[in-house]
Amino acid sequence: MRKRKYQVAVILINYNSSQYTLECVNSIIHQTSPEISFQIIVIDNNSRLGDYQALETLRPRNEIQLFRSKINIGFSGANMMGMQLADAHYYYFLNNDCV
Repeated sequence: MRKRKYQVAVILINYNSSQYTLECVNSIIHQTSPEISFQIIVIDNNSRLGDYQALETLRPRNEIQLFRSKINIGFSGANMMGMQLADAHYYYFLNNDCV
C-alpha cells in the first residue's frame, strides 16, 4: 500500500454557489485540529464563469486544490472526480453549505 500525503481529503462540489463554498472552506480550515493533515478538493461542476472565478482566491493555499469540470457531471460524478484526485487515507464528502 502506498503512503498517502494526507490523512483526510475533504471533497466539496460547487455549482453556482461560490459564497457557500468559500465559507465552508474557511470553516474547515479554522475548525480542524492542527494534528490532522488534510487536503480540500473543490470540484466546480461547470458553474457560471463569474462564480468559478470567485473560487480562484483558494488557489494560493497548498492544501486546497480547485478543479473545474468542462461539463456538469452531476453530484455523484463530481464526488468521484474528487476522489480520484485525492491523496489521502480517508475521504470526507461534505456539502458546501455546511460550516
